[in-house]
Amino acid sequence: MAIARGYAITGDVQTILFERNFLENDLNDKKPGSAEIEEFIDTSIDRINATLKTVGYTIPILLADSPVGYYYVTNWNAVCAAEQTARRAGSTEKADELKESCQEMHDSILDHSVLLTDVPGVPTDADLAGSGTSDLTDSGDTREPFFTRAQTFACNRF
Repeated sequence: MAIARGYAITGDVQTILFERNFLENDLNDKKPGSAEIEEFIDTSIDRINATLKTVGYTIPILLADSPVGYYYVTNWNAVCAAEQTARRAGSTEKADELKESCQEMHDSILDHSVLLTDVPGVPTDADLAGSGTSDLTDSGDTREPFFTRAQTFACNRF
């Protein structure tokens, strides 16, 4: 058994897909076993690392330096790998549910609704202001509205 290069381990994926034991399927090539789950962990970590780099985080995220960020990314990695595992096992409904969760985690990093504050490279208020995702300017002042509109309401009586 090789060790996956992602943050999650096969046991993390097994915890998410608790209703069946994929780790016992190592001798059955029709269902995913631990080696295939490790491949899913590896493939999902590439997208996760790309997303983290896009926002500016320093990777890899280490448990000793960034425990909160590490656990978030480990869970994200496990959810994305579990989606691929469930799909390979033929459970499309569960796979679709996990795919949605994986995408939500991805989007929450990109739109800064989740900030991994203990990870080096976390976006600052100035970074967020410069990206247009904050109501603050680079200096921390409140932004002027981009546009305003006067609106009147008319009431027609019959």
